[in-house]
This record gives sequence, structure tokens and C-alpha cells, in this order.
Amino acid sequence: MQNVNGQKSGVIPRNNVTMRDSSHIPVSQHDDLIQFMFDSWNKVFCEQQANGQERINVSYYSEDEVNSQLKDFIPVDLEALKNRQIIHHNLSQHA
Repeated sequence: MQNVNGQKSGVIPRNNVTMRDSSHIPVSQHDDLIQFMFDSWNKVFCEQQANGQERINVSYYSEDEVNSQLKDFIPVDLEALKNRQIIHHNLSQHA
């Protein structure tokens, strides 16, 4: 974020060389996605500023109904699972 009049702006600074430069082809799909998000965010931010809106309203998605296919779904604690795998791996190496 850049400082404008002592306040941070939502525009992300770029390097002098752009990813869309004809002499520089994005190395991966990841780079292309990052470029897309960068360009899209800057477009939205500039449109908001042009309309005189200083703050961007954030909306959050919320499902009103529970998906019937997920009614028996039990969330997995990935951190606990990884810890169990590490412990099992360490114990099997020392046994």
C-alpha cells in the first residue's frame, strides 16, 4: 500500500517491469493469477475513488441453509492430524 497525504491507499505499488510486458512472459499460472488479482483490485479501488468513496464496504458470504449433502460432515482438525502423523513417524523410526 502506498502513502497518500500521510494515509495508506489501497493501490498496491508495482515494480518498474510489469508482468504483462511483451519481453517478460509470466512464469506460471500462479504469476498470471497474481497479476489478475492485482489488476482487478486496482481497477475496483480506482473506480471507488473516482466515485468519491473513501472506504470500501466489505461483504461476507453466509449460507442461510445447510447443504443436505454436508449434514453428516465432520470437520477435520488438520493441526491435530499432522501432529499425530509426526508422532507416529517419530515413534516408528525409534522402534
